[in-house]
Amino acid sequence: MAKLSDIEHLIFDLYEIIKDYKSNIYQNLFTSISDTFYRENYHSDILCYLFNFDIAKEELIKWINEKKGLSIDFEKYNGGDVVREKKFRDITLYSRDNQNAIIIENKSNNANDQEKQIFRYVKSIEFENASVDGILYINKFSKEVPEHSNWKDEYNEIKDKLLITNLIGDESLETLIERILRNSKTDSKLNTIATEIINLFKIITMGSMNKEISEMYEMICKSQVKDKFLKIFESLNQFPKMFTNKYIDEVKALKEKYEVGKIDIWSEETRSVIFIHFIKLEIKLSIDIEFYDLYYDISIIKQNHKDTKTNDEGIIIIKNNTKSWPFGNEIVNNGFTKRYRTSRKSAFDKDTLINDIRKVLDAFDLQKK
Repeated sequence: MAKLSDIEHLIFDLYEIIKDYKSNIYQNLFTSISDTFYRENYHSDILCYLFNFDIAKEELIKWINEKKGLSIDFEKYNGGDVVREKKFRDITLYSRDNQNAIIIENKSNNANDQEKQIFRYVKSIEFENASVDGILYINKFSKEVPEHSNWKDEYNEIKDKLLITNLIGDESLETLIERILRNSKTDSKLNTIATEIINLFKIITMGSMNKEISEMYEMICKSQVKDKFLKIFESLNQFPKMFTNKYIDEVKALKEKYEVGKIDIWSEETRSVIFIHFIKLEIKLSIDIEFYDLYYDISIIKQNHKDTKTNDEGIIIIKNNTKSWPFGNEIVNNGFTKRYRTSRKSAFDKDTLINDIRKVLDAFDLQKK
Protein backbone atom coordinates (compact mmCIF):
# COMPACT_ATOMS: atom_id res chain seq x y z
CA MET A 1 0.00 0.00 0.00
CA ALA A 2 2.89 2.33 0.67
CA LYS A 3 4.04 1.83 -2.92
CA LEU A 4 0.56 2.58 -4.22
CA SER A 5 0.50 5.74 -2.13
CA ASP A 6 3.87 6.78 -3.58
CA ILE A 7 2.57 6.36 -7.14
CA GLU A 8 -0.55 8.35 -6.32
CA HIS A 9 1.51 11.17 -4.84
CA LEU A 10 3.79 11.20 -7.88
CA ILE A 11 0.84 11.42 -10.28
CA PHE A 12 -0.78 14.24 -8.33
CA ASP A 13 2.51 16.16 -8.09
CA LEU A 14 3.15 15.79 -11.83
CA TYR A 15 -0.40 16.91 -12.55
CA GLU A 16 0.14 20.08 -10.51
CA ILE A 17 3.03 20.99 -12.83
CA ILE A 18 1.07 20.70 -16.07
CA LYS A 19 -2.55 21.33 -15.09
CA ASP A 20 -2.49 24.99 -16.16
CA TYR A 21 -0.47 24.46 -19.34
CA LYS A 22 -2.28 25.57 -22.48
CA SER A 23 -0.89 24.54 -25.83
CA ASN A 24 -0.28 27.60 -27.99
CA ILE A 25 1.63 27.87 -31.25
CA TYR A 26 2.74 31.36 -30.18
CA GLN A 27 5.15 30.30 -27.48
CA ASN A 28 7.88 32.76 -28.39
CA LEU A 29 8.52 36.06 -30.17
CA PHE A 30 10.09 34.29 -33.15
CA THR A 31 7.53 31.50 -33.45
CA SER A 32 4.78 34.12 -33.40
CA ILE A 33 6.17 36.14 -36.32
CA SER A 34 7.48 33.38 -38.58
CA ASP A 35 6.35 29.95 -39.75
CA THR A 36 9.99 29.14 -40.62
CA PHE A 37 11.31 29.49 -37.06
CA TYR A 38 12.49 25.87 -37.07
CA ARG A 39 14.76 26.35 -40.10
CA GLU A 40 18.52 26.69 -39.97
CA ASN A 41 18.62 29.86 -42.09
CA TYR A 42 16.21 31.55 -39.71
CA HIS A 43 18.42 30.69 -36.72
CA SER A 44 21.44 32.10 -38.53
CA ASP A 45 19.59 35.34 -39.30
CA ILE A 46 18.76 35.76 -35.62
CA LEU A 47 22.30 34.95 -34.44
CA CYS A 48 23.74 37.37 -36.99
CA TYR A 49 21.49 40.08 -35.55
CA LEU A 50 22.48 39.13 -31.99
CA PHE A 51 26.22 39.41 -32.66
CA ASN A 52 25.80 42.86 -34.16
CA PHE A 53 25.45 43.96 -30.52
CA ASP A 54 29.01 44.57 -29.30
CA ILE A 55 28.17 43.22 -25.82
CA ALA A 56 27.14 39.91 -27.41
CA LYS A 57 30.17 39.93 -29.68
CA GLU A 58 32.51 40.54 -26.75
CA GLU A 59 31.04 37.63 -24.76
CA LEU A 60 31.34 35.37 -27.81
CA ILE A 61 35.03 36.23 -28.18
CA LYS A 62 35.69 35.74 -24.44
CA TRP A 63 33.95 32.36 -24.63
CA ILE A 64 35.99 31.17 -27.61
CA ASN A 65 39.20 32.39 -25.94
CA GLU A 66 38.40 30.53 -22.71
CA LYS A 67 37.39 27.26 -24.38
CA LYS A 68 40.16 27.13 -26.98
CA GLY A 69 42.98 28.89 -25.13
CA LEU A 70 43.10 31.68 -27.73
CA SER A 71 43.73 35.40 -27.34
CA ILE A 72 41.39 37.01 -29.87
CA ASP A 73 41.36 40.78 -29.27
CA PHE A 74 37.78 42.04 -28.93
CA GLU A 75 38.86 45.64 -29.50
CA LYS A 76 39.73 44.73 -33.09
CA TYR A 77 36.15 43.50 -33.59
CA ASN A 78 34.37 46.26 -31.66
CA GLY A 79 32.17 47.95 -34.28
CA GLY A 80 33.18 45.51 -37.03
CA ASP A 81 30.73 44.08 -39.57
CA VAL A 82 28.73 40.89 -39.01
CA VAL A 83 27.47 39.46 -42.30
CA ARG A 84 25.32 36.55 -43.51
CA GLU A 85 25.99 34.11 -46.33
CA LYS A 86 29.18 35.61 -47.69
CA LYS A 87 31.02 33.06 -49.86
CA PHE A 88 28.51 30.47 -48.50
CA ARG A 89 29.65 31.07 -44.89
CA ASP A 90 26.66 31.18 -42.53
CA ILE A 91 27.92 34.10 -40.42
CA THR A 92 31.20 36.01 -40.55
CA LEU A 93 32.34 38.49 -37.91
CA TYR A 94 34.95 40.90 -39.27
CA SER A 95 37.40 43.10 -37.41
CA ARG A 96 37.01 46.84 -38.07
CA ASP A 97 39.86 46.79 -40.60
CA ASN A 98 38.59 43.54 -42.21
CA GLN A 99 41.97 41.90 -41.59
CA ASN A 100 40.64 39.30 -39.13
CA ALA A 101 37.49 37.19 -39.02
CA ILE A 102 35.52 34.71 -36.91
CA ILE A 103 33.41 32.14 -38.77
CA ILE A 104 30.14 30.72 -37.44
CA GLU A 105 28.86 27.55 -39.12
CA ASN A 106 25.31 26.67 -38.12
CA LYS A 107 24.19 23.03 -38.29
CA SER A 108 21.16 23.51 -36.03
CA ASN A 109 19.00 21.43 -38.39
CA ASN A 110 21.55 18.60 -38.44
CA ALA A 111 22.50 19.33 -42.05
CA ASN A 112 25.29 17.15 -43.41
CA ASP A 113 28.80 18.52 -43.85
CA GLN A 114 30.10 19.03 -47.32
CA GLU A 115 33.62 17.72 -47.85
CA LYS A 116 36.23 20.16 -46.49
CA GLN A 117 33.43 22.69 -45.93
CA ILE A 118 34.95 24.45 -42.91
CA PHE A 119 38.45 24.31 -44.38
CA ARG A 120 37.18 25.90 -47.62
CA TYR A 121 35.58 28.68 -45.57
CA VAL A 122 38.92 29.36 -43.89
CA LYS A 123 40.61 29.51 -47.29
CA SER A 124 37.92 31.88 -48.60
CA ILE A 125 38.77 34.29 -45.76
CA GLU A 126 42.45 34.03 -46.57
CA PHE A 127 41.61 34.77 -50.21
CA GLU A 128 40.21 38.09 -48.90
CA ASN A 129 43.68 38.80 -47.46
CA ALA A 130 42.39 38.27 -43.92
CA SER A 131 43.10 35.65 -41.28
CA VAL A 132 40.70 33.47 -39.29
CA ASP A 133 40.92 33.96 -35.53
CA GLY A 134 38.24 31.45 -34.52
CA ILE A 135 35.47 29.17 -35.76
CA LEU A 136 32.21 28.39 -33.94
CA TYR A 137 30.53 25.19 -35.16
CA ILE A 138 26.94 24.80 -33.91
CA ASN A 139 25.11 21.43 -33.72
CA LYS A 140 21.46 20.96 -32.80
CA PHE A 141 21.86 18.30 -30.10
CA SER A 142 25.24 16.68 -29.52
CA LYS A 143 28.65 18.30 -29.90
CA GLU A 144 29.75 16.52 -33.05
CA VAL A 145 32.91 17.55 -34.87
CA PRO A 146 32.69 18.18 -38.64
CA GLU A 147 33.06 15.05 -40.74
CA HIS A 148 36.72 15.03 -41.80
CA SER A 149 37.63 11.42 -42.57
CA ASN A 150 38.83 12.42 -46.04
CA TRP A 151 40.69 15.59 -45.03
CA LYS A 152 42.41 14.85 -41.72
CA ASP A 153 45.53 16.92 -42.48
CA GLU A 154 43.50 20.02 -43.33
CA TYR A 155 41.32 19.47 -40.26
CA ASN A 156 44.41 19.38 -38.03
CA GLU A 157 45.35 22.81 -39.40
CA ILE A 158 42.14 24.41 -38.10
CA LYS A 159 41.03 22.30 -35.10
CA ASP A 160 42.82 24.47 -32.50
CA LYS A 161 40.59 27.40 -33.56
CA LEU A 162 37.42 25.33 -33.83
CA LEU A 163 34.92 25.45 -30.95
CA ILE A 164 32.20 22.79 -31.17
CA THR A 165 28.90 23.53 -29.43
CA ASN A 166 25.15 22.91 -29.60
CA LEU A 167 21.94 24.87 -28.99
CA ILE A 168 20.91 23.90 -25.43
CA GLY A 169 22.66 22.37 -22.43
CA ASP A 170 26.09 22.50 -20.81
CA GLU A 171 28.67 24.63 -22.64
CA SER A 172 26.14 25.43 -25.36
CA LEU A 173 24.83 28.56 -27.05
CA GLU A 174 22.38 28.69 -24.15
CA THR A 175 25.26 29.20 -21.67
CA LEU A 176 26.83 31.82 -23.95
CA ILE A 177 23.57 33.76 -24.23
CA GLU A 178 23.08 33.54 -20.45
CA ARG A 179 26.49 35.24 -20.13
CA ILE A 180 25.30 37.90 -22.55
CA LEU A 181 22.17 38.42 -20.45
CA ARG A 182 24.21 38.92 -17.28
CA ASN A 183 26.08 41.76 -18.98
CA SER A 184 23.22 43.35 -20.91
CA LYS A 185 20.99 44.50 -18.07
CA THR A 186 21.21 48.13 -19.18
CA ASP A 187 20.37 47.24 -22.78
CA SER A 188 16.70 46.23 -22.70
CA LYS A 189 16.58 45.53 -26.43
CA LEU A 190 19.49 43.08 -26.31
CA ASN A 191 18.15 41.57 -23.10
CA THR A 192 14.76 40.88 -24.71
CA ILE A 193 16.25 39.43 -27.89
CA ALA A 194 18.68 37.18 -26.00
CA THR A 195 15.91 35.85 -23.72
CA GLU A 196 13.70 35.04 -26.68
CA ILE A 197 16.55 33.29 -28.52
CA ILE A 198 17.13 30.93 -25.58
CA ASN A 199 13.41 30.20 -25.45
CA LEU A 200 13.31 29.59 -29.22
CA PHE A 201 16.20 27.11 -29.06
CA LYS A 202 14.47 25.27 -26.20
CA ILE A 203 11.28 25.00 -28.26
CA ILE A 204 13.28 23.71 -31.24
CA THR A 205 15.14 21.06 -29.24
CA MET A 206 12.75 20.20 -26.41
CA GLY A 207 9.27 21.33 -27.50
CA SER A 208 7.02 24.08 -26.17
CA MET A 209 6.59 22.40 -22.75
CA ASN A 210 10.33 22.48 -22.05
CA LYS A 211 9.99 24.16 -18.63
CA GLU A 212 7.23 21.84 -17.43
CA ILE A 213 8.91 18.73 -18.82
CA SER A 214 12.19 19.64 -17.12
CA GLU A 215 10.40 19.95 -13.78
CA MET A 216 8.67 16.62 -14.34
CA TYR A 217 11.99 14.98 -15.20
CA GLU A 218 13.49 16.12 -11.89
CA MET A 219 10.48 14.91 -9.96
CA ILE A 220 10.41 11.48 -11.60
CA CYS A 221 14.15 10.99 -11.07
CA LYS A 222 13.73 11.59 -7.34
CA SER A 223 10.71 9.31 -6.96
CA GLN A 224 11.05 5.97 -5.16
CA VAL A 225 8.65 4.44 -7.69
CA LYS A 226 10.42 5.77 -10.80
CA ASP A 227 11.01 2.35 -12.38
CA LYS A 228 7.39 1.20 -11.96
CA PHE A 229 6.08 4.54 -13.23
CA LEU A 230 8.30 4.52 -16.33
CA LYS A 231 7.41 0.91 -17.10
CA ILE A 232 3.81 2.01 -17.52
CA PHE A 233 4.82 4.74 -19.98
CA GLU A 234 6.78 2.30 -22.11
CA SER A 235 3.45 0.90 -23.27
CA LEU A 236 1.95 4.22 -24.45
CA ASN A 237 3.26 3.92 -28.00
CA GLN A 238 1.17 0.76 -28.39
CA PHE A 239 -2.14 2.57 -27.85
CA PRO A 240 -2.52 4.09 -31.37
CA LYS A 241 -2.68 0.66 -33.04
CA MET A 242 -5.13 -0.49 -30.39
CA PHE A 243 -7.37 2.54 -30.97
CA THR A 244 -7.49 2.06 -34.75
CA ASN A 245 -8.44 -1.62 -34.39
CA LYS A 246 -10.96 -0.89 -31.66
CA TYR A 247 -12.77 1.88 -33.58
CA ILE A 248 -12.49 0.75 -37.22
CA ASP A 249 -15.82 -1.14 -37.27
CA GLU A 250 -17.80 1.82 -35.97
CA VAL A 251 -16.12 4.15 -38.45
CA LYS A 252 -16.90 1.72 -41.29
CA ALA A 253 -20.54 1.69 -40.16
CA LEU A 254 -20.75 5.35 -41.22
CA LYS A 255 -20.89 4.12 -44.84
CA GLU A 256 -24.56 3.34 -44.23
CA LYS A 257 -25.36 7.07 -44.03
CA TYR A 258 -22.58 8.75 -46.03
CA GLU A 259 -21.38 8.68 -49.63
CA VAL A 260 -17.78 7.69 -49.01
CA GLY A 261 -15.32 5.30 -50.57
CA LYS A 262 -12.78 3.04 -48.92
CA ILE A 263 -12.48 3.09 -45.14
CA ASP A 264 -9.47 1.28 -43.73
CA ILE A 265 -6.40 1.41 -41.50
CA TRP A 266 -2.97 2.66 -42.54
CA SER A 267 -0.24 1.96 -40.03
CA GLU A 268 3.51 1.99 -39.62
CA GLU A 269 5.86 1.89 -36.65
CA THR A 270 5.15 5.40 -35.33
CA ARG A 271 1.81 6.24 -36.95
CA SER A 272 -1.64 4.68 -36.98
CA VAL A 273 -4.48 6.14 -39.05
CA ILE A 274 -8.07 5.31 -39.97
CA PHE A 275 -8.72 6.88 -43.39
CA ILE A 276 -11.98 7.65 -45.18
CA HIS A 277 -11.80 8.27 -48.94
CA PHE A 278 -14.31 10.52 -50.67
CA ILE A 279 -14.64 12.71 -53.76
CA LYS A 280 -15.61 16.38 -53.72
CA LEU A 281 -15.59 18.72 -56.74
CA GLU A 282 -13.98 15.86 -58.66
CA ILE A 283 -11.00 15.91 -56.27
CA LYS A 284 -10.07 12.64 -54.55
CA LEU A 285 -9.63 13.33 -50.85
CA SER A 286 -8.94 11.49 -47.63
CA ILE A 287 -10.15 12.21 -44.12
CA ASP A 288 -7.50 10.84 -41.75
CA ILE A 289 -8.18 10.06 -38.10
CA GLU A 290 -4.66 9.88 -36.72
CA PHE A 291 -3.76 8.58 -33.26
CA TYR A 292 -0.84 9.82 -31.15
CA ASP A 293 -0.30 7.89 -27.93
CA LEU A 294 -3.56 8.70 -26.10
CA TYR A 295 -4.95 11.34 -28.48
CA TYR A 296 -6.36 11.77 -31.97
CA ASP A 297 -6.96 14.49 -34.48
CA ILE A 298 -8.78 14.56 -37.82
CA SER A 299 -7.24 16.02 -40.97
CA ILE A 300 -7.84 16.29 -44.71
CA ILE A 301 -5.41 15.59 -47.52
CA LYS A 302 -5.51 14.60 -51.20
CA GLN A 303 -5.37 10.89 -51.90
CA ASN A 304 -2.07 9.52 -53.19
CA HIS A 305 -0.31 12.71 -52.08
CA LYS A 306 3.43 13.07 -52.36
CA ASP A 307 5.21 15.70 -50.25
CA THR A 308 2.01 17.69 -49.76
CA LYS A 309 2.76 21.41 -49.88
CA THR A 310 1.07 24.11 -47.81
CA ASN A 311 -0.27 25.74 -51.01
CA ASP A 312 -1.94 22.53 -52.22
CA GLU A 313 -4.42 23.96 -54.72
CA GLY A 314 -6.85 21.06 -54.41
CA ILE A 315 -7.29 21.48 -50.67
CA ILE A 316 -7.55 25.27 -51.03
CA ILE A 317 -10.36 24.84 -53.56
CA ILE A 318 -12.20 22.52 -51.17
CA LYS A 319 -11.71 24.92 -48.26
CA ASN A 320 -13.02 27.88 -50.24
CA ASN A 321 -16.11 25.92 -51.25
CA THR A 322 -17.00 24.58 -47.81
CA LYS A 323 -19.40 26.74 -45.79
CA SER A 324 -18.61 25.26 -42.38
CA TRP A 325 -14.91 24.37 -42.59
CA PRO A 326 -14.45 21.70 -39.88
CA PHE A 327 -10.67 22.12 -39.49
CA GLY A 328 -8.41 24.89 -38.25
CA ASN A 329 -7.56 27.73 -40.62
CA GLU A 330 -3.81 27.18 -40.37
CA ILE A 331 -1.72 24.43 -41.93
CA VAL A 332 -0.34 22.20 -39.15
CA ASN A 333 2.81 20.07 -39.43
CA ASN A 334 2.86 16.84 -37.41
CA GLY A 335 6.41 15.99 -38.51
CA PHE A 336 5.24 13.89 -41.46
CA THR A 337 2.91 16.04 -43.59
CA LYS A 338 1.43 19.53 -43.56
CA ARG A 339 -2.34 19.63 -43.65
CA TYR A 340 -5.45 21.19 -42.10
CA ARG A 341 -6.27 19.54 -38.78
CA THR A 342 -8.69 19.62 -35.90
CA SER A 343 -7.43 20.08 -32.35
CA ARG A 344 -6.33 16.97 -30.48
CA LYS A 345 -8.74 15.18 -28.16
CA SER A 346 -8.60 12.15 -25.88
CA ALA A 347 -8.86 8.93 -27.87
CA PHE A 348 -10.55 7.27 -24.88
CA ASP A 349 -13.72 9.24 -25.61
CA LYS A 350 -15.13 7.05 -28.42
CA ASP A 351 -18.50 8.82 -28.64
CA THR A 352 -16.84 12.21 -29.14
CA LEU A 353 -14.51 10.75 -31.77
CA ILE A 354 -17.37 9.26 -33.83
CA ASN A 355 -19.33 12.48 -33.44
CA ASP A 356 -16.38 14.52 -34.68
CA ILE A 357 -16.08 12.30 -37.76
CA ARG A 358 -19.80 12.82 -38.48
CA LYS A 359 -19.37 16.59 -38.23
CA VAL A 360 -16.55 16.47 -40.79
CA LEU A 361 -18.61 14.32 -43.18
CA ASP A 362 -21.61 16.61 -42.71
CA ALA A 363 -19.48 19.67 -43.50
CA PHE A 364 -18.77 18.21 -46.95
CA ASP A 365 -22.47 17.34 -47.57
CA LEU A 366 -21.69 13.64 -47.88
CA GLN A 367 -25.00 12.42 -46.40
CA LYS A 368 -26.81 9.85 -48.51
CA LYS A 369 -29.99 11.26 -50.00
